[in-house]
Amino acid sequence: MPTTTPPPKKILLTAIGTRGDAQPLVIIAKRLMQDGHICRVAIHEKHRASVEKQGCLFFPVEGFDPDILMANQMGDRPGLNALGLRKMYQEWYKLVCASTWRAATEPFDDGSEFRAEVIISSHQQQSALSIAEKLGAALFFFNTYPMTPTVEFRHPFGTFLEGKDSRNTPLINRASQPLGSAFPRTLPDPRLSSLTLSSCAVRRRVHLLGV
Repeated sequence: MPTTTPPPKKILLTAIGTRGDAQPLVIIAKRLMQDGHICRVAIHEKHRASVEKQGCLFFPVEGFDPDILMANQMGDRPGLNALGLRKMYQEWYKLVCASTWRAATEPFDDGSEFRAEVIISSHQQQSALSIAEKLGAALFFFNTYPMTPTVEFRHPFGTFLEGKDSRNTPLINRASQPLGSAFPRTLPDPRLSSLTLSSCAVRRRVHLLGV
């Protein structure tokens, strides 16, 4: 039977984080563009040049500062206590949600429409879950590190778990699942304030995120 080419989709690819989070988005976007899809890459302003250099459309995500984020996770800011860190993350996350919604819905510079039909998101960009529901868009999560325990790769947020346990087993990446499920519990739910969606219990959000 003859095959038909599916119509091109408007695809939003989004992440928060460092260059290592941005690069997979660019690679995926370029491959999808080869098939005729319309792709917009939404990540921090810091990564604009590297995204646009590869011929991808860029949209800035506000909020999390990649340099401060890494300094926090690597323990380079010892003066910041847990309460202060949580408040800072919550304020950042509100900006992330608002700017990601704009990335999914704002028209192009020439005025032509962009409304994401598909969202490809890093696991940390958790606002994508609610935005996809609001738009009725297909959602695909990817992750740049394993979300299940493995001695082959240390969880980047688990620097406090270096060493060995009582059985002399390396603790590398033992924290993947607990840390992954704990992160959304500390963040505000964008569903109620900005997206006017019905409430979703934190436990349900964690389950939908696949952690």
